[in-house]
Amino acid sequence: MANPIDFYFDFSSPYGYFASTKIDDLAAKHGRSVVWRPILLGAVFKVTGG
Repeated sequence: MANPIDFYFDFSSPYGYFASTKIDDLAAKHGRSVVWRPILLGAVFKVTGG
């Protein structure tokens, strides 16, 4: 099997939610697995100044 897809998600993000409903099918289509990696976007923005 090919390298897995690292999927970073934050369910407080509507974009992250919609992507999460599609990622498994997309990975399967390409013969890959998904490693789900939860993050907090608020914390990322705070650290990066975003």
